[in-house]
Amino acid sequence: MTRQTAALDLRDVGYWPSGRSPADALVSAISFSVGAGECVALVGPNGAGKTTLVRMIAGLASPGTGTIMIDGKSISAMSFAERARRIAYVGQSDEADGRLSVADYVALGLLPHARLFAGGTGRDEARRACETVGLGDLAERRLDQLSGGERQRARIARAMCQKPSLLVLDEPTNHLDPLARGEQLAIVASMGVPIVAALHDLTLIDAFADKVAILADGRLRAFGPPGETLSTANVRDVFGVDMHRLKHPEHDYHLPTLDIRLPMPTTHSTTPC
Repeated sequence: MTRQTAALDLRDVGYWPSGRSPADALVSAISFSVGAGECVALVGPNGAGKTTLVRMIAGLASPGTGTIMIDGKSISAMSFAERARRIAYVGQSDEADGRLSVADYVALGLLPHARLFAGGTGRDEARRACETVGLGDLAERRLDQLSGGERQRARIARAMCQKPSLLVLDEPTNHLDPLARGEQLAIVASMGVPIVAALHDLTLIDAFADKVAILADGRLRAFGPPGETLSTANVRDVFGVDMHRLKHPEHDYHLPTLDIRLPMPTTHSTTPC
């Protein structure tokens, strides 16, 4: 992949809090590219810098060093309106007014394209997005009447209405049960746009992501296809656990699994009275 064809391009990106020095950087010297239609998973232990990096890619924070470009144009050179048209962001806790109906909330994704509201088109777009994520029967229900997983689907539907050039997600499967996690990622991947998603569950990444970026201590430790990047050695080094890929007993593919050993409590012998 060349930099000219990259849908998203990060070059030596770093960030430190306001009033602090580069020595206090939360992320440093991050460089990688995302091609058209590619899904990239950002992984790393807590405090690795995933959310900081996601917020910069989404245009919610400005890099202290380096540049972030979408289709060859720096995010910093875009107006707020252009960023809203190009980038859809789904955070961990984007809470809207619970009195909104699902359809009205989803239609908010069309605000960057206000002309689409003409003639009720926006309502039709919102309903189609609700159907796509499995919320068609709940389109008129209030947001505060939805489960956590249903609200997350509504956020994805809103992002669909935004018609972005790039979808950025911060822990989209948080607080979901295992089946819902897989369904959520399948919906996201079906959008057909470049995706950057910060994820915790390493076992879902093989089926979802084209590339993986491993962050540790604010730096990029590895970047590439899941089978290479999430190697046993890399996972053990960064996460302190072992990852193995076991042959499926019925189908022709391998199952990623984590070998997490729980420390056993120390037992103390007692002398009977």
